[in-house]
This record gives sequence, C-alpha cells and structure tokens, in this order.
Amino acid sequence: MQKSEHLPKINDEDLKEIKTLLAQYFMDKASDLADEIWEQKGLSEEAILGEHRRTQMRK
Repeated sequence: MQKSEHLPKINDEDLKEIKTLLAQYFMDKASDLADEIWEQKGLSEEAILGEHRRTQMRK
C-alpha cells in the first residue's frame, strides 16, 4: 500500500483511539449478530445453563 502525501500524519494517541473505536464497533456488531441468532433459535441462558443440565453434588 502506498502512502499518500496528502493525508495528515496521525499521532500515536489518535491512532490508539481509532483502534479502540474500531474494536468496539466490531465487538458490538458481533454481539448483535449473536443475539439475533439466539433469538431466531429460541435460545436463552436458562436453557443453556438450566438446572436439568447440572449434576447434583454427592454427599
């Protein structure tokens, strides 16, 4: 990739902030997609971690 002489130079602090914003954006997007899939499939935390899947402790 060729650098453009017309673009302003980005300092390290701004670059760090841009990376953080991009990471948050993609994390939110993935989370929204996961929520949509769970909703479509009728999944819930209770169904996944429900008591019927837990083993009882032995006395």
